[in-house]
Amino acid sequence: MEQNYAHGRRDGLRLALSFLAAEEAKWTTLLGESRSWRTNATRGVRYKTLKVAQQRLRTALNRLRVMRWHSHFTAPAIRPQG
Repeated sequence: MEQNYAHGRRDGLRLALSFLAAEEAKWTTLLGESRSWRTNATRGVRYKTLKVAQQRLRTALNRLRVMRWHSHFTAPAIRPQG
């Protein structure tokens, strides 16, 4: 059950990353294109926000991978029956 949850969580993070990549592509083409400095500043802030969100999602995804790797290679303690 826990594996299914973790797998779904990783899939959700990957999906969110793909959405953010699409948004980043849209905003990248618009950066600096307007004659208005305010519009360009707002677009720059949105672009930076997308980059920060992407990095946070990547960090969360990497932490899930590390937890999965760690749980795979650590054996539970075996107590002698007595």
